Amino acid sequence: MKIVRTRYPGAVFEESRDRPDTIVANGTQIGLQNLKATFDQSDRSQHVLEQLVDAHFGILDFHTQPYPLSQNLFEAATDGTITELG
Repeated sequence: MKIVRTRYPGAVFEESRDRPDTIVANGTQIGLQNLKATFDQSDRSQHVLEQLVDAHFGILDFHTQPYPLSQNLFEAATDGTITELG
């Protein structure tokens, strides 16, 4: 938690109430299973951990609000623009 809070100060990180292997970032759940597994196979150094955290969280855009849970993923991916087929 300390690393992600330092690396992404604009995001709000919380521990998941239901799952110890998940954190919540700006309201979106992020699983940590793959991050932990990769770290466990490494030399477990602080430097490697920081690199893995950067790779794991670096693809996320913490400057935007998460999509509402009820929003269709296709609509989210197409910014609500849906074309009719047929």
